[in-house]
Parts: sequence; C-alpha cells; structure tokens
Amino acid sequence: MTPVPTPLHAMRDPSGLPPELEAKRRVIAKAYNDVAKLNLLIVMGLLLAVMFLVARLGHAAIYGLGVILPVEVAVMYYGVRRGDALCRKMDFLCPHCHRPLFEARSTAYLTGTCPKCRARVASDG
Repeated sequence: MTPVPTPLHAMRDPSGLPPELEAKRRVIAKAYNDVAKLNLLIVMGLLLAVMFLVARLGHAAIYGLGVILPVEVAVMYYGVRRGDALCRKMDFLCPHCHRPLFEARSTAYLTGTCPKCRARVASDG
C-alpha cells in the first residue's frame, strides 16, 4: 500500500517561523548569499591578481595581499547592512524588540526566536 501524499497547505515548514515570515527570510537570505558569493569572487580575483604580480614583479608585490582583507570586510559589512535594510523594507522585524530578524548565522529559522532578544516570534501550533 502506498502512502497518501500530504497536501501542500497541510505541510508545515520545518522551520519555527510562520510561512509568511519564512518566505521573507528566504528572500533576504538569498540576497545575503548573493553578496557573499560576490565577496568570494572579489577575494579570489584579488588573490589571483596578487599571485600574478608576484610572479611578474617579484616578492615585493606580496604586500598586495594587504588589500584583500579590507575589501573583504567592506563587502561583508555591505552585505549585513543590505540584509538589515531588506528586513526593514519587507517588515521582517521582531514584534518584541523591533530589530531585524535576519542574521547570517542565526538559528531563528530553526527555533522561531528572535536572534537579538531571544523572544518567541512564532506562535505554537
């Protein structure tokens, strides 16, 4: 006997967030991941450029590595600020502390709690 598939509306998302908040979280997470990918491409490009310069100009060009860290920090800072702006724009804010619910390493999507004030965002049931 084959199991009867559960209708989509009856399936509960495995996260602790209500469906409307989970949809917002996914959009914001995708935007953040796009910035992280851009960061990786920039860092890899700069690293390859420094390696090329070292091969052509000698080991004095190794100081070009000092450019990579500030660029990486700046791009990640931009990613975090962009995530906060998207949270405000999409109204993905904690109902208790009114701060953005999205954090890159947050477990709010698993627990249903605010990553800042730890208050419960999702209703049980």
